[in-house]
Amino acid sequence: MCSLAPRPASQNRYRAFLRCWSQYRHVVGIITMLSLWFATHVLFADIVLVTFGTVALPIPDPANIHSLPLGLAVLASALIFCRRSGSVSVSAIRTAVSALADLF
Repeated sequence: MCSLAPRPASQNRYRAFLRCWSQYRHVVGIITMLSLWFATHVLFADIVLVTFGTVALPIPDPANIHSLPLGLAVLASALIFCRRSGSVSVSAIRTAVSALADLF
């Protein structure tokens, strides 16, 4: 096929999809890595950095888990996925439970 010949419309749509996906996959990867980093540092007290060649993996110590953030995460998951609660009500309930836990 000559390079000056027009491309079919389906090929143009495919190329547009790949161009769009290549921009968003970096954003999705960064958000995923930040959420995993945040979750491990909130839920666990000690995190050991294990290196395999050029790759360094943070491995949490399960003996030093924080019970209050874990309980709040389980509560929020249950409210969202089992009861289909909204984010505002879940945040309000988590705030109230956290405030009550601080009193005791």
